[in-house]
Amino acid sequence: TGVSVIITCFNLEKYIGLAIESVLSQRFAGELEILVVDDCSSDGSASVIARYPEVTMLTTPTNSGVLLATVLGLRAARHEIVAFLDGDD
Repeated sequence: TGVSVIITCFNLEKYIGLAIESVLSQRFAGELEILVVDDCSSDGSASVIARYPEVTMLTTPTNSGVLLATVLGLRAARHEIVAFLDGDD
């Protein structure tokens, strides 16, 4: 059994690392997939996300808003169970 966690991000350089760390710190016996969808951030968010090799980063083609960023993550998710997290949570 696996879980896909979709984290949306737009200009959250200050918080995105903490959000990723919060997912990585969870105890789960199954496969954990972390997808971070960067909605064309103009700050250093992508650099922070890139520090985590266990994270798959997706980027929207244009700034599309949180809903369309979430849909992009859903389309890429590999597991039936999906959890959502805002990048500043």
